[in-house]
Amino acid sequence: MIDSFDPKAVLQGNMVKDELRQNPSTFATDSGVVQASTNRPLEKSNKPRMAGEVGGRILELMDSKARKQTDNWMKMFNTSNQGAEFNQAKMGPVDDRKKEGAES
Repeated sequence: MIDSFDPKAVLQGNMVKDELRQNPSTFATDSGVVQASTNRPLEKSNKPRMAGEVGGRILELMDSKARKQTDNWMKMFNTSNQGAEFNQAKMGPVDDRKKEGAES
């Protein structure tokens, strides 16, 4: 008996048969996730997000008590050694050549 089937057709048929036999792991799932779970309770943390993460803090600072507490903290920080270092670093390095040019 002589085989009259094309070897390429047999290979293609075997590949299709294998593909049909496979069960994808994402079948009948929501976006490929088997169990979708929430990270946080939405009823407690469902606040509107205004201006990203900063917007919530701005709303808190509208309260005069929170604003006064923040202002007091900033004053105390600015008078501390760490605050002075932070403010100096924020201003940038002092260039001695510019300083000498300004004096002459």
